[in-house]
Amino acid sequence: MYSEERQRYINQLIKSQKQVKVLDLANKLKVSEVTIRKDLSEMERAGLLKRTFGGAIDLSLSVTDKSYNVKKSEFIDQKYKIAQYASTFVSENMTIFLDAGSTTHCLVEYLKNISGLKIVTIDLNIALKLLNEGLKNVYFVGGKLSTRTNSSDSVNTAMALSKFNFDLSFIGCDTFSLENFQTGSESKAKIKEVACKNSSLGIILADSSKFEKSRFFNFLTIEEVDYIVTDQGLEKYLTGKSKNLKDKFLLA
Repeated sequence: MYSEERQRYINQLIKSQKQVKVLDLANKLKVSEVTIRKDLSEMERAGLLKRTFGGAIDLSLSVTDKSYNVKKSEFIDQKYKIAQYASTFVSENMTIFLDAGSTTHCLVEYLKNISGLKIVTIDLNIALKLLNEGLKNVYFVGGKLSTRTNSSDSVNTAMALSKFNFDLSFIGCDTFSLENFQTGSESKAKIKEVACKNSSLGIILADSSKFEKSRFFNFLTIEEVDYIVTDQGLEKYLTGKSKNLKDKFLLA
């Protein structure tokens, strides 16, 4: 089979299944994985798909970086509902971690009247909002600042964060599936892993618009977090799934 024929087949598969794996394609087309990777690279350059680790996805599933100002205006009703639901886990005198992100930023509104909180964050916007709301015990973990998100995003940030212990961590993600969570940089992935590992309870906050899309770095699996607070848009994807899996997802 010539490369043009393979690529037509791959293109049809991408359109119907939305994603493909290199190993599966190599087995089906009886060629090497190297050959498939070359085909996928050519198709990506042609604007037909987006390469991912181990395969490729349809362009409709690909997520591009957006500025904080853009993100904070998207799906705002869902984000506040998620934040309000998440706040029910918080009680007086807890130590909590707030990850960078627009949904965790919404959470501040529901924390400002809970006394005795110690709050650690890597998000400069969140830290300033907490101070403006009169919270006293606010810790900002430094490192190289991302100009796109106004948050610390470096290996040094992850190392500094590892010194803390949390009752709760509220962690954001760029995309997620029923298996794992993804983000756009290796340092962000490490920061999220450290925060969850150092918490008695690790909770992902993510609206359903992020579901079944893809970013480059996986950072936690479903089994490694305690709960995922999302919105009602995810309900249809949980139909027929195991009780253990469905119990992880809390729909605001």
